[in-house]
Amino acid sequence: MSLSAQHTREQRIDWAYGNTKLENENITREMAERAVDASAQR
Repeated sequence: MSLSAQHTREQRIDWAYGNTKLENENITREMAERAVDASAQR
């Protein structure tokens, strides 16, 4: 993974985690990471 690809992944995780956490306090960063990684594989 290039640095820019890693940076983009981290931004997506931060966005997914932050927005989802507002709606559901049970969400963890690990869950957001798995969701981002799963959507990238599609």
